[in-house]
Amino acid sequence: MNPEYKKISRSYKWKITHQITKEKVENVDTLLDEYNDYMTLFKNFGDMEYKTKAEKLMLKIKIMAIV
Repeated sequence: MNPEYKKISRSYKWKITHQITKEKVENVDTLLDEYNDYMTLFKNFGDMEYKTKAEKLMLKIKIMAIV
């Protein structure tokens, strides 16, 4: 195998991995913002629907952290 190919391949793999990680962090940030919004609504209005939605979002965040 060509050594240049190996260099490009490693570099490409790193770039893709970095991009996926960055997108994952951005997704988690967005979900955390939504979670905080729902918890604020729950604290202000006491509607359990907001708390349930927040709990579902937190579960999704935890699953994303594992994967």
